Amino acid sequence: MKLSVSGFAVAAVFGLVASSLGATAAYAEGSEDPDPATVISQIVPDALASAAPLTATTDGLTAHARDSEVTISDREDALIQLATGRADITVEIDSAMLGGSLTEESGVATFAHADGDASVVNLNDDGSLRITSVLQSDNSQGSFAYTYTGVELVLFDDGGVVGYDDTGAVQLVIDLPWAYDSSGAPVPTWYELDGNVLTQVVDHSSGSFQYPIVADPTNYGGNTMYKKISAATDPEGGDKVSVTVGTYNFSRTSDSAIWASYKSLVPAKYESETMRKQLLCHARNIGALKNPWNLETRRPNVSYAEFVLKLCNPN
Repeated sequence: MKLSVSGFAVAAVFGLVASSLGATAAYAEGSEDPDPATVISQIVPDALASAAPLTATTDGLTAHARDSEVTISDREDALIQLATGRADITVEIDSAMLGGSLTEESGVATFAHADGDASVVNLNDDGSLRITSVLQSDNSQGSFAYTYTGVELVLFDDGGVVGYDDTGAVQLVIDLPWAYDSSGAPVPTWYELDGNVLTQVVDHSSGSFQYPIVADPTNYGGNTMYKKISAATDPEGGDKVSVTVGTYNFSRTSDSAIWASYKSLVPAKYESETMRKQLLCHARNIGALKNPWNLETRRPNVSYAEFVLKLCNPN
């Protein structure tokens, strides 16, 4: 569903807050077979800290947060349905990964894998859907595939992923992937896309990593970055675009996803290279100190470094 434009005032979904994840070396190696959710919380404490409560239904488990609802099927197809009020998106975990039934452990949903690994699914209280893989040993698989329906996925060169509906509006933003071993060391990871099958590759064979390893794609339904965008004539020439953001953490989002989400909401005349650099300069540098962000069409298209040096406002 394309957002309406009236006098170029665009309202986007508000309030989805991404926590900045950081791994710690808190995994208790002496513990006896902790459940997958406990493993994740010990290695990356923030990962499940804001999980929304689950409720049992006839079809499996469900959770609600903000404008989002997730339903996690207990059938063998392991379907996860994310409804955002703007789009209905289905994520299917690769059946080759699964080997056991859906269970609820430590307040989150867990699918057992045939090889002893697991996929842990939860809805965060900011409305984002997280699917975290737990790799138990060096025999664990090195990739985890998810099939999406309801959106058309695009993978950008910088690793960012967005999902568009049939009108061209952004209805899904997937954070950059992360993976950490039990010592807190990062493990090389990236996305690959084949049609609408998104695969997270976790290259745990590339180094001497300590197991278990946890890895995650986090999904934000809807165009969650921007609360409001409006434009007006700039007294100094051209137009000024005012971008109001919520408490969204841009640090785990790619430049391409930030730009694609903005482009989905504005007319083409506000998609110039100077506007892109101003937007990214705010998102990566001074954006946390001001709101809204003002982007002016009159700004020269100089190097990105010059934008940063001039606090995003080169003359």
